[in-house]
Amino acid sequence: MPILPFLEIPHKTLVIPALALFGELLTLAVIAILGKEHRERSSTGTGGGYTGRAATTTTTDETRTS
Repeated sequence: MPILPFLEIPHKTLVIPALALFGELLTLAVIAILGKEHRERSSTGTGGGYTGRAATTTTTDETRTS
């Protein structure tokens, strides 16, 4: 988008703000779509995503082999 002011576009004062507005609306739509999917995955507990805790393995005396 930084090159747009230097291009020969008719009605440049309308095109550049329209593209910026379109980009903002597209971003909001993507967040809404992906946010819904993320909420559904986190509520069902599926997806294998980040759980917020580090994975740890614990070893007890019964599981050790000597």
